[in-house]
Amino acid sequence: QVPIEQNDEIGYLASSFNTMTSNLKNVIDRNSELIKKVYEARYLHKVSQYDALCSQIKPHFLYNVLQAVNWNAIDKGDTETSLIVVNLSNFYRAVLNKGDDDISVEKELKIVEYYINVEKAIYGDIFKVAYNIDEGIKNCLAIPLILQPLVENAIEHGIRSLAEPHGEIVVSAYAEGGTLVFTVSDNGAGIPPQK
Repeated sequence: QVPIEQNDEIGYLASSFNTMTSNLKNVIDRNSELIKKVYEARYLHKVSQYDALCSQIKPHFLYNVLQAVNWNAIDKGDTETSLIVVNLSNFYRAVLNKGDDDISVEKELKIVEYYINVEKAIYGDIFKVAYNIDEGIKNCLAIPLILQPLVENAIEHGIRSLAEPHGEIVVSAYAEGGTLVFTVSDNGAGIPPQK
């Protein structure tokens, strides 16, 4: 706002300028509030979708069924199936994370470990996994399931396409300039440059 010191054309111009800036500020405030409300509505919609999915899974039912399958496998002396079921149960318990939106890097790495144990139990030792993890970030928070899909893709599209079962996967996690950096690399078939 500019001060109005004269009651002539300059004063009228100053008054018009003040009115224009006031109107502009009101428009910006209304748009900011609208954008905020749209963002909040979308966020709440995503949260409700996630909550609905979690309630459909019924974790206790899932754990009880997996435990029953595990005991059945143990009774029959099927240690391989028991190992798969125990790791699968641990995987889902960690993934569901009691409904929390964030997960520690250490817990995310356990999810990867459970997943890899299931894969190895099913397909044998067709690959090895090495971890290159900065110890200082293990308690940092990350997005749940940020690593497991990358490891799954490395196995599915990289390792399984090898002619010989000598796959290697390296999972790395470190901090760089206040950002967590995760990488999953493998010695699989690779991706053609054009793809």
